[in-house]
Amino acid sequence: MSILQYGAPQGDPNIAALLQGLADLGHVDSRTITIDHRYAAGKPERLRDLAAELVASKPDVIVSLGGDVAPITRAATTRSRSS
Repeated sequence: MSILQYGAPQGDPNIAALLQGLADLGHVDSRTITIDHRYAAGKPERLRDLAAELVASKPDVIVSLGGDVAPITRAATTRSRSS
C-alpha cells in the first residue's frame, strides 16, 4: 500500500484513522502490510513526481489524501497504463 499526502503525516487525523482501520482488520504496518508513505510537505509542485514514483513502485493500493492529490494520482496511473 502506498499513501500520497499533500501535508505532513505527523498528527494528521486521516492517517491515524486509516492506520486504525487497517489494524481493526488485522493489518499492521511492517507486520502484515507494507506501507510506503510519501508527502509533499505542503509543496504542490512535488506531487506529480511523488505520484509517479509511487505508481512506478506498482503498489496494490494507493491512498491519496489532501488538496488536489487524488486527480494528480489518477493522472499518474493513467500515464503509467498508456506507456
